[in-house]
Amino acid sequence: MRPLLFHFLGIPVPAWHFFFAVAALAAFFLFRSAMCKSHSGISKKSLSVIFSAGYFGVIVGAMVWSKVIEGSGLYPAGLPAHFAMSSSGGIIGGAICASIAASFFRIPIAIVGDAAAAPVLLAFAIGRIGCFLNGDDYGVAVLPDLRWLGVIFPNLHDGGVLRHPVQLYESAGCLVGIVLSLAVRSKATLRGQPLEAGVIGSLTLIWYATLRFMLEDLRDDWRGLPAHFSEVFLFSPPQVLALAMFALGIFFLLRLKVNE
Repeated sequence: MRPLLFHFLGIPVPAWHFFFAVAALAAFFLFRSAMCKSHSGISKKSLSVIFSAGYFGVIVGAMVWSKVIEGSGLYPAGLPAHFAMSSSGGIIGGAICASIAASFFRIPIAIVGDAAAAPVLLAFAIGRIGCFLNGDDYGVAVLPDLRWLGVIFPNLHDGGVLRHPVQLYESAGCLVGIVLSLAVRSKATLRGQPLEAGVIGSLTLIWYATLRFMLEDLRDDWRGLPAHFSEVFLFSPPQVLALAMFALGIFFLLRLKVNE
């Protein structure tokens, strides 16, 4: 792990903060490029406002979820080293605020969702690297046959247990999602049948929800009190959110199909 990435002019730069900032910048430029291509009439100032609103929602939502759902008092001793934030709350807050801003400029949510799909996945892919270096969001111990996959997180002081680097799994999964979305767009273009607004956003929602739901089973940090649907089905709060996201993605796709 490398929680302290480097020093700049004598100022320590933490890995998590650095990658969070890089993720935001990368997402902004990719989002602006995608929106300009799909909605040429919009000004760059309006795009900046929409992105800023979404970014504000991410910060607030992430802090609220961490405080209300996870509860900072339930973290192991010494954690978190920085102000606690949760990506689950960030997803909700960012989506709400960006949607409100888009409505203000009278831009269809479907167009914004399509344009934001790849930038959001890219932000997660970059940000999770920072989580890995900081030792956050660690996974469960690997099985003996998978020791080659395991990583030791020194900050846990657990005797050197080899754990799944779940952060890197999610990062890789998000990059795969970007490639798949590009493949879907390219296939539609080659066929001469442009995709209807909302398709890419819906597919991305389904992809990330599936990825996040599965990876949650490998997480070993505190996720908040689980939801008991029955004696068999026991889901963490992020898994409940993932199920809701998956359902929304399916709903949006079916709605587009009906409208056709």
